[in-house]
Amino acid sequence: MRIIIKAIVTFSILLMSMTVFAAEHIKIIPPYNVAAYDTIIEKLVAHQPTTQRLEYFSAAFLGQPYLNGALGEGIDGEFDQSPLYRSDAFDCMTYVSTVLALLNANDLQTFRQMIKRINYQEGLVSYKNRNHFTSIDWNPNSERQGFIKDITMTIHSQNNQSVAKIDSTYINKKAWYDKKTLSNIKLLSPLPIEEQQQLLARFRGLSAEVSNQEAHIPYVPLAVLYDKQGQPNQFVFDQIPSGSIIEIIRSDWKTDGTDLDVSHLGFALRTKDGLVYREASLIKNKVVDIPLAEYLRKYLNDRAFNGVNIQLVLLNNK
Repeated sequence: MRIIIKAIVTFSILLMSMTVFAAEHIKIIPPYNVAAYDTIIEKLVAHQPTTQRLEYFSAAFLGQPYLNGALGEGIDGEFDQSPLYRSDAFDCMTYVSTVLALLNANDLQTFRQMIKRINYQEGLVSYKNRNHFTSIDWNPNSERQGFIKDITMTIHSQNNQSVAKIDSTYINKKAWYDKKTLSNIKLLSPLPIEEQQQLLARFRGLSAEVSNQEAHIPYVPLAVLYDKQGQPNQFVFDQIPSGSIIEIIRSDWKTDGTDLDVSHLGFALRTKDGLVYREASLIKNKVVDIPLAEYLRKYLNDRAFNGVNIQLVLLNNK
């Protein structure tokens, strides 16, 4: 009996080791067709209307599937060979970035330039230069270049007082890189184990090249957006410009190694159905429209949900 128990224990340990070992391989991503993406993007840019262009470009992707981590550094990427841009699947950030790039593009070539400028510091493509963190990377990079402008502090009460508050979160970029595993590396073809470990060491080594930062981002509190009966404060909702970017601010959002402040983003649009939130939704598993007031109301009893940041989209970057 003792021999049988020992054998079972040994087998269980071996099985657990095999499971951990299997989980510690790089992620092999399926091949993708950039030429097909180019065809769709060229068609969209060529046939864009002269007005309501954000509505046009954002609607073009309604129904497309949700894909977490949809974009990377392309086939030449060292740590993430997902495409630099695509038209067939999105997460919330890549959806918004793609629409912004289309808004500021005249043709395929300028779209490629714009997507790099939006997603990478100085438009230089590398994993370290990517704008991974919304509040301290993506927002300031896009605002500095004139793609967006934070108008959260301008939202006011009927007494003409700003209703915004400031969220502060410590973004630990160094720990975020230190926590990287092989499964965070996405390549188009496998590597020998030894090369995988060398690549992971270089990946984690990026922690020495970045700085941690205290993020400060304004938000309109949920308690301002709704009254005590859970009804929308229409005076406040009416101040949200159509086509603006709505970022969800939370106090408990985390990823490996660091706290986060922005958990989601999408577009607020005034349509025939009212003010909707157009988003690449993980819950719906696709790009969808949902009434903004309905979307936010479900968080009324979530104490970790702070409110929303509002970024005005600027359309003068051609």
